[in-house]
Amino acid sequence: MDETDQIVQEEAEVTERLDREQQILRGKLSKRIQDSFRIFDPENRGAIPVEEIRYVIHSLDLCPTEEQLTTFSRSIAEDETVEITIENLEAALLPKMARGEWKRPSEELLLQAFRTIETTLNQMQAAEEEAARQQIALEFEEVNDPVADNDEEEKKEEGEAEPEAGGKKKKKKEKAPAQIIKLTKPKLPPLSGYLTVEKLSELMSMHGEPLRDTELEDFVKNLPSEDSSVEYSKIANILANE
Repeated sequence: MDETDQIVQEEAEVTERLDREQQILRGKLSKRIQDSFRIFDPENRGAIPVEEIRYVIHSLDLCPTEEQLTTFSRSIAEDETVEITIENLEAALLPKMARGEWKRPSEELLLQAFRTIETTLNQMQAAEEEAARQQIALEFEEVNDPVADNDEEEKKEEGEAEPEAGGKKKKKKEKAPAQIIKLTKPKLPPLSGYLTVEKLSELMSMHGEPLRDTELEDFVKNLPSEDSSVEYSKIANILANE
């Protein structure tokens, strides 16, 4: 066997091994899909209502967005009133699972997202505090500006500036510089690692992929909260692993 034939044989062996591994993987994924499907098909009819596809997918530990889920459901069921057979669902879902689509985000990625949220909230609070400080400074300036307070009175008392001897005019009193409060801009506090349950509920119901009311209620009820606050590293762990 020459070198070229040996290379061709090695490539064929690698391809065969990869195909065999792919078949094993698809077999395992197929069994997972069928097992999950049967949970929602207790009568073993081999079909479920199309609206229950989301529950099968979630039970497989997959996390598509609502838009992805809707698009997927429509791709295998043009009529939303029909039922979906296990064969149709498996044929459409298996390739996505084999490609690793719709996986849950990692715990570290979720933790970084929560840190970004806390940083953003701190920045918003600092901006509000700075705006309030600037408003106080402006009000103080208006109240304490000696020229602004006495301008009208000086005009009445002094009248128009009259010429001095030699034809020179009297200099009008110059305005004093406005008194401004010099305040140090608020510094961002270090990350605490906590979010209030109220703020967390707001974020999860109004931003990103919002939870339904019942989902949010169940989620909040099971949070490991402490004094109306929750350590978001624990939430990241729950979302990534449970």
